Amino acid sequence: MDTKGIRVCHLAVGDRWGGAEVCLVELMKSLVKHRDLDMSAIVLNHGRLVKELSSLGVQVLVISESEVSLLKTLRKIVQQLKSRQYHIIHSHKPKDNVLGVLAGLLSSRPVIVRTVHGSPEMFPGISRIRMALHELPNQVCNRVFVDQVIAVSEDLKSQLTKYYGQSRVVCIHNGISLPDVNVLEEQGQVRSKIGLAKGDFLIGTVGRLSAVKGCEFLIKAVPHLCRICHNFKVLFVGEGPLKSSLERLAESLRIRDRVIFMGHHDFPIDIVREMDVFVLPSLNEGIPLALLEAMSLQRPVVAAKVGGVPEVVRHELNGLLIESHDAQAIASACGRLLRDRVLRRSLGEAARIDIEKCFSSVVMGDNVAALYRKLLREFSDFDVVCN
Repeated sequence: MDTKGIRVCHLAVGDRWGGAEVCLVELMKSLVKHRDLDMSAIVLNHGRLVKELSSLGVQVLVISESEVSLLKTLRKIVQQLKSRQYHIIHSHKPKDNVLGVLAGLLSSRPVIVRTVHGSPEMFPGISRIRMALHELPNQVCNRVFVDQVIAVSEDLKSQLTKYYGQSRVVCIHNGISLPDVNVLEEQGQVRSKIGLAKGDFLIGTVGRLSAVKGCEFLIKAVPHLCRICHNFKVLFVGEGPLKSSLERLAESLRIRDRVIFMGHHDFPIDIVREMDVFVLPSLNEGIPLALLEAMSLQRPVVAAKVGGVPEVVRHELNGLLIESHDAQAIASACGRLLRDRVLRRSLGEAARIDIEKCFSSVVMGDNVAALYRKLLREFSDFDVVCN
């Protein structure tokens, strides 16, 4: 067999740098090392995703959706698929999934793989109806044309199985590149930059400031935590639509001096490294990469028991699990960790071991590569011999 026997094209919108985009890059870091895989990508926007993939040696075709119509975008994707005769198309979001399915049907009908990175965010009122209509083409494609759905957690797999059937859904956990998880700034510089006094504890979180991330409950935990500990600050790293309302909430609770909104940071790892406690107050999650990175840095974590989080955090063993929507529980768990240095250290060390063993990008990539080979064996139309 040709050492580059299986041609795989990943489709991605790439309009922002978020969890799905980070996960794709982490996956590619591992897949490019498999000699029987020929990896390339089609991205619909210029930006960081294109730069990151290109730096890995991945051939990237950019079809800028801001410059061409949707129909021309589809036509260009079809032309690329026909010219390369891909065996597998792998999509990551609703728009690229629909385009990938249509392009596949109009070309050589490659195997269609779709990764679902999390449950769709729920919106109230009319916005919920709009979102359902927006998701309809994607759902039709998933039900009728997608050959294999990858869920990033067992919890998400159980949800998706109800719609797509047991045989079409497989769980492959997210993973991170452990060698890349390092401190980019000298220890202590971050603390001085954000105005921490010597001896202050830093409680923090990283993520989009949106409703599903549950940031309001971390802010509401601050007054409770003030009764337990006096020398601490709470840091939010990230931007989002709720920033103004979260700032107003902190003002109304008279704890604005305790809360720091850092905004977006391209490389938040060095900031997480300085945190005494990492908090994930989310209302729903798949397998959040920010959580994996914090645990790989041996940060003690307090995480809401939602989605796939309990598949990563083992209560009292490598972190602390709490119920979602519970500010008091966040405060109690954080207070416990701030008072107990030995517990912080033991949870952090166990967390690092578990991430190395189960949630590395190498493990994720090996599992995806094995899935590609399995799918190609099942589809006899392709003249490819798999390992």
